[in-house]
Amino acid sequence: MNIRFVHLYQRVAKARDRSHDSRELRAMMPGRLARRRSRRRRALLSVALATALIVAGSCQLHAQQWRSVDVARQQHDTLPVAVKVRFTTGRLALGTVPAPYLYRMQLRYDAARGEPRTAWDPVSRTATLGVSTGSASWSGGRGREAGTMTLGLSRTAPIDLSIEVGATESTLDFSGLWLNTLSIRSGASETIVRFSSPNAHAVDRVDVETGAARFAAQQLANSGARHVTVRGGLSLVELDLTGTWRRDMTVDLDLAMGKGELTVPAAVGVRVTTEGSTMSSPVEGLKKVGNAWESDGFASAERKLIVTSRTTIGGLSVRRQ
Repeated sequence: MNIRFVHLYQRVAKARDRSHDSRELRAMMPGRLARRRSRRRRALLSVALATALIVAGSCQLHAQQWRSVDVARQQHDTLPVAVKVRFTTGRLALGTVPAPYLYRMQLRYDAARGEPRTAWDPVSRTATLGVSTGSASWSGGRGREAGTMTLGLSRTAPIDLSIEVGATESTLDFSGLWLNTLSIRSGASETIVRFSSPNAHAVDRVDVETGAARFAAQQLANSGARHVTVRGGLSLVELDLTGTWRRDMTVDLDLAMGKGELTVPAAVGVRVTTEGSTMSSPVEGLKKVGNAWESDGFASAERKLIVTSRTTIGGLSVRRQ
């Protein structure tokens, strides 16, 4: 127990005893003097009690306890691995790491709120990295300092990557990584995903789930993804589908109260089907064909984008570039 609180508690107890004794003293003192001393003791008792409550409350307030971790694992082969990342609040930066490392994580975290996750399971070949707390969507609160996490992954290991973030600002640069699958789950966050150059190995699928968040993907075609799925609540989803197109792509948008904004190269054939919403404005180069919108020459286009959009409020806009 806090020493200051103990001392205050003892003073309050003594004041209470003196207040009790004063009732007997008043019978032996002149009336005016007795009443004056009694009022003084009651005032002191009230101040002491109020101060004790304040100190008691402050003892329960969270004091941030910052720690730093720098952990790495060497890469001994090119067999597939799974990497699970969980980061609650602050700034997350992800990119590549040079040989001979499989991964390297530099973490600054609040030890009073969570503990680092740095596990490696050799049987399942799974790395679990980040910070473990009661809830991935926990926010540090007004005026609190935020943690940071920098993670680098090997370019030469096939990776199934899953990322779970809470109240964060995340910059995820997957350029050059060998990703088999990619899963991102975000809370009240801003997440920017980059594929700045064509990946040597195409991603099979990208799955994204967002809360009250902004999610932006830049040059997503460089990932080589065949399937992209985005589910969200109150979200703004910006998908820049420029880059090198190596195969057709399907995009499934399911946004409860969000909005989807797509940027598509002019040479790519586009077909858009909307369910539960309408286009926010006419789309240049697309025409209504049955229940869908299609670009001219869609059937003969070398590369095709098939979009299904389901939104309650918001809608979808498509920009041709």
